[in-house]
Amino acid sequence: MTIAIERDDVARHELLTDPEAAAEQLRDFETAREITEILCRHYPDWPWAVWASWRQGVAAVHNHGLSRTVGFRLKLATDADGPTALRKAAVESGGMLLEFFDQPRGRMPEGFVQPAPRWFAGMRI
Repeated sequence: MTIAIERDDVARHELLTDPEAAAEQLRDFETAREITEILCRHYPDWPWAVWASWRQGVAAVHNHGLSRTVGFRLKLATDADGPTALRKAAVESGGMLLEFFDQPRGRMPEGFVQPAPRWFAGMRI
C-alpha cells in the first residue's frame, strides 16, 4: 500500500522502496483517520480536515466549514500519555473551535451557512 502525503518530507520513491518510510506514512494516515473519526462521532456533519505526522509529533486539525486557516494542533500522545489523552484533547479542542465561531457543540446545524470572514488579533480568519 502506498500513501503519499504531500506535506511530509519523505519522497514518493522512498515509499515504494523503503518499508520503514511506508510504515511511517501508514501510521500517520491511521492516526489522522482516528482523530477524524473521533471528531465526527462527537461533532457529526462538520467537515473536519486532519493531518498527522509522528515524525513531527503533531496533528493539525481544521474545520473547513468554519475556516480554512484557523484550526488547532494536537501533540501526539507518547506511550506514557496513552491513546485516551489524544481522544480527550481532540474532543475538547474541536468543541472549543466550534465555540470560537459561535457554533454549538454537537451536530452541525441544519441549513448552516459558512460565516463571513472575521478579524481576530489583526488577522482575517
